Amino acid sequence: MRPVTACDACRTNKRKCRLDSNDTICTRCRELNLSCSLRGWTVRSPYTVPTVPTPRLAPHPPTSPETPTSSNQESPSVELQKELVTLYFLVVHDTHHSIFHRPTVEQQITDGEFPDILLCSVMALGAPFSDNPLFAGIDRRRRGDKYTERARNLLDLADISVTTIQASILLATVCFCDSQTESEALYYSIAIRLALILDLPNRECDNQVERQVNLRIWWSLYMIDIWSSMGLNLPRQLDFVERYPLPTNEEVFLSLQRGVVTPENMECPGLCSEMAILARKWARIHLFNKAAVNSFIDSQSVSVTVDSFARELQAWSDSLPSYLQETPANLERYCSLGLGNAFAALHLGYHYYNEVLFYQFLAHKPSQERVDSISWYRSQCEEHALAFCNLLYRCRSTKQLQFQCLYVMVGHMLVVTSTVYIHMLVSSDNEAKIKLARQRLGQNFQILTEMQTYWVSLDVFLSRLQVFHNACIRSIDEPFRMDQWMLSFLLEHGTAVMERPLDAGSPDTLRNWFLQTF
Repeated sequence: MRPVTACDACRTNKRKCRLDSNDTICTRCRELNLSCSLRGWTVRSPYTVPTVPTPRLAPHPPTSPETPTSSNQESPSVELQKELVTLYFLVVHDTHHSIFHRPTVEQQITDGEFPDILLCSVMALGAPFSDNPLFAGIDRRRRGDKYTERARNLLDLADISVTTIQASILLATVCFCDSQTESEALYYSIAIRLALILDLPNRECDNQVERQVNLRIWWSLYMIDIWSSMGLNLPRQLDFVERYPLPTNEEVFLSLQRGVVTPENMECPGLCSEMAILARKWARIHLFNKAAVNSFIDSQSVSVTVDSFARELQAWSDSLPSYLQETPANLERYCSLGLGNAFAALHLGYHYYNEVLFYQFLAHKPSQERVDSISWYRSQCEEHALAFCNLLYRCRSTKQLQFQCLYVMVGHMLVVTSTVYIHMLVSSDNEAKIKLARQRLGQNFQILTEMQTYWVSLDVFLSRLQVFHNACIRSIDEPFRMDQWMLSFLLEHGTAVMERPLDAGSPDTLRNWFLQTF
């Protein structure tokens, strides 16, 4: 066997690898403070941040000759680790969940102290967005597979710890992105049970970094439980507990350091805390829609309840601190913090919840005495669909990844929003409105197909849009009627929507359907 003449980092980047006679690390790795494979995984760091080392988890014994182990898998370079972790934080973290303190994670990776199971899971979620030559020829949607497999082999359910909770959330997110709905629900359930066992909101901590991470994990699980349970039509496991403190705002959180005096004001509202408050309202809207579909509420009570929810949502928006209001300046500020997607997620959710609240009135043929109120409900649904896309388009116009809103749930919300535009297209006699609806449907379809190159779940979301359109072929009003089919379409993003029989002349592919229709 030939002796090793270049380290992994130099070989990958096609750089000359120089090693002095008395050194065990090459010149380039020393200058860039990289892990040098000639010396192993230890990283030489010019400074030390006080941090509690996290032990690595031992892998499970292989169950078959094909099961990868630490001895037969090549470890990724620190450069690749940092690249994929950065992509994960820009696209996935703070949108699907908020479970890490980014400065701590980055330092742990530099020091070689970030648990392998978390590293592999995070890299799996960042890999689809990498243009690293190592992934050349691999479908973007499959670039994280080897890291996912490794993380699954490392998961040890006997380890009752925050690390196992984080790993379960990450693996559930991978399953959600890959449309593996049953596995997604299982991993999330494990994470929730572990959080309850550890009493995460009240768990004793050594410092505020650890305390705030625990709170963010807890409230992430609360929001995940709402969305995941709706998506699969499963019972929820967590309730909103008033006595549990909400996380502090992101700027304070990111400034925290272990061993440094904590800022006095830790109760300043932020994106994560406001998302949790808004999610509580969303859960109640969902229960209301279910009750309305099952005829548990009469039409008069429906209007009263919708009015009440509408006032609540508007009051929430009006009461936001100035630094959280939906303004171009705030959008830019959060983007500069690497939190552009998170800021957009808060406000996209607000507009989407309003859309779903008013959606049932798109199909209503109002009586004479209710014509004004029904017209107002419809206009509110359309206005929030317009606002949703205005914000999404504004974010994407920056061409910065941390502002592109490519996280998976945007796909589901954009499909539902697009059906509001379909209603505008088929029901309006205003030419300007029709032109706008047609143009936005085209733009939305382009966004959805772009997202499809990254996430398998978009296959399902786009097929749901085609199912909806097929229903529109038969009747303009029927697809918008709030019944069990519509409830499933709007909320159960993790389940298939029943396809109705197609006419003989219906297009055979999604793209042909779009071209033929719009």
